[in-house]
Amino acid sequence: LDFCAAHSIQLHHLGVLYSTNAWDPITEDVVLQALHLLVQPSTYPVLVMCNLGRHRTGTVIGCLRKLQRWCLSAILEEYRRYAGQKVRVMNEQFIELFDEELVFG
Repeated sequence: LDFCAAHSIQLHHLGVLYSTNAWDPITEDVVLQALHLLVQPSTYPVLVMCNLGRHRTGTVIGCLRKLQRWCLSAILEEYRRYAGQKVRVMNEQFIELFDEELVFG
């Protein structure tokens, strides 16, 4: 936190707590909070991360890609590239079914 303060970096913690259950999914509310930050140019440059940078980050970025009008196959390919052998179908389904209108509605 000192580093962030010293370099005028805004840190946004979205309330995702460490979970002992690795299968706990990211909530739609947290995804929406993240996307509201990501669509604001005033937050750029931006770094999105979670504890491993795979599933929660991958889900948020997958939903961002939907907002950017990427085709679903490209979104899922990017998610799979970073998730490696630990792809979670429930995250892919979340991305596929995510309603972009929730961000701007």
